Amino acid sequence: MKVNFIKVFFTLLSIFGTLATSLGNDKLLKAANKRSNKVINLTNKNYKRILNDSQDANLIVLFSTTSAQFGCNLCAELESEFDNIVASWFQDHPDATSKLDPSKALFFAKADVKNPQNIPEVFTYYKLAQIPRIYFFPAGQDMDTFTVLEMPQEPGMSRVHNLIEIIKHVVQIEDFTTHEPVNWSSFIITTITVFISVFILRKNTSVALRLLSSKIIWGVLSGCFIILMISGQMFNKIRNTMLAGTTQEGEIIYFMPNDFQNQFAIETQVIGVTYGVLAALLIVLVIGIPKLTDAYKKSNRRSVIEASFSILCAVLIYMFFSALTYVFGIKSSSYPYQLTKLARLFN
Repeated sequence: MKVNFIKVFFTLLSIFGTLATSLGNDKLLKAANKRSNKVINLTNKNYKRILNDSQDANLIVLFSTTSAQFGCNLCAELESEFDNIVASWFQDHPDATSKLDPSKALFFAKADVKNPQNIPEVFTYYKLAQIPRIYFFPAGQDMDTFTVLEMPQEPGMSRVHNLIEIIKHVVQIEDFTTHEPVNWSSFIITTITVFISVFILRKNTSVALRLLSSKIIWGVLSGCFIILMISGQMFNKIRNTMLAGTTQEGEIIYFMPNDFQNQFAIETQVIGVTYGVLAALLIVLVIGIPKLTDAYKKSNRRSVIEASFSILCAVLIYMFFSALTYVFGIKSSSYPYQLTKLARLFN
């Protein structure tokens, strides 16, 4: 009789333990489902409760910022990458539990610094001096027991895949696969563009052939493509760079000083416009002015017009090239080829 009582006691204890775990996970699942990206938002009011409720589940927390005042490019990159990781998990596990091992649940949370003058308490609690950081809080432990996950350097889907592999290792789950999001807007735009292009080409074949064989059009398109590439457009697309940054004093900056390896998105626009204007001025100087003077062959002002436009183009080329070397001087303080004080016009 005594043995049966002990068996019943431990059976009931196991059932109540399972129910308690389920209730704890239900709270986290409810908090995750409140947001479309399934990421639990940690605030001053809820961070202790959320981190303590996760004693029955594994929790991955991203400490980051969405404020441009910090100038954190990696933080901006991790925004979409972290969302992709979370979406990959919940796509296969809507209840946040492993299918191979239902005793293991995994949730994701994020603490965000939106204003440098108002740092969330969770950052001071964990004495965070650098961001971004990813912490792993294992199940069965308190909020003071955590592991700092290694941050892979490769951006984009490479980092997403590597982080998922790291999470699988620390959580000890196997059924966590990467799902790359489909950009439906890009697909729809491409489909519509191709359809319209084919329709126009079929209706105006002769005109289309003349345009496609035009040296001017090919020259303009090639020049624009080259300018975009050398200005860093591909870098911006891969790294998802911020438009601009700020200094520690809160001043907006458009170029990263003494850093040739990184840039803000606005740098591509500035450099692209500068290269574009320089290319256009050179074409005007070499081709446009001779054609203009041909129109004034019989005029006494021909030489004056030719000289005036040539000098104007030369001055403008000098000014914009001065702006280009000024940017190079910002990116590298040791750059020796800055032009004269005309560069101060762009300061």
